[in-house]
Amino acid sequence: MGWVPPQQFVPVAEETGLISALGDHVLSEACEVAREWPHLTIAINLSPVQFCDEDFAERACRLVREAGIDPSQIEFEVTEGVVLDQNELVRGALRRFRKAGFRIALDDFGTGYSSLSCLRNFDVDRIKIDKSFTQGLGQSLESSAIITAVITLGHAMGLQVTAEGVETSGQHEYLRSAGCNMLQGYLFSKAVPASELRQSIERYKQGRAA
Repeated sequence: MGWVPPQQFVPVAEETGLISALGDHVLSEACEVAREWPHLTIAINLSPVQFCDEDFAERACRLVREAGIDPSQIEFEVTEGVVLDQNELVRGALRRFRKAGFRIALDDFGTGYSSLSCLRNFDVDRIKIDKSFTQGLGQSLESSAIITAVITLGHAMGLQVTAEGVETSGQHEYLRSAGCNMLQGYLFSKAVPASELRQSIERYKQGRAA
């Protein structure tokens, strides 16, 4: 079938109970990359279903410990729904990750109705502006206003802010001038295997220098 995108295979993995094994594999692979690139943070999306596994947090901590890397190199991206979940199993896992030194990012920020309460009630390191707002830049005044407000709010709370879905130089310029800390999207690179990461970074540096 060739490359199968996450929006297709992740729901299948969740439904069939394979998401825990898949998540462990992804974390192990990320640890290999983190060991090769000790100055980089590796972000990993977590499925809400993974939190239903009572051994999830301890297993993740053990994988990172056995890999011999600093937990702060791993940034777990979680949805607002996970952060707002009142289930003690979920909250216990998040506290365990925090205690171990992992970084936590709130993904798709701005799309939920309780995002501000998330920031007030749970300690995160980063908020990620949803790509729907990024792609609305230049087309909707509302998107520009929301992005500016999110960046201002994030910085006021001492958080890093990342914008997803950056695909044009115009979006890049606006987000940088607005003070966004990090940009992510096809303008820089498509997803590549770790083996191609070094070449990808070098190509980007050369392009920016030119």
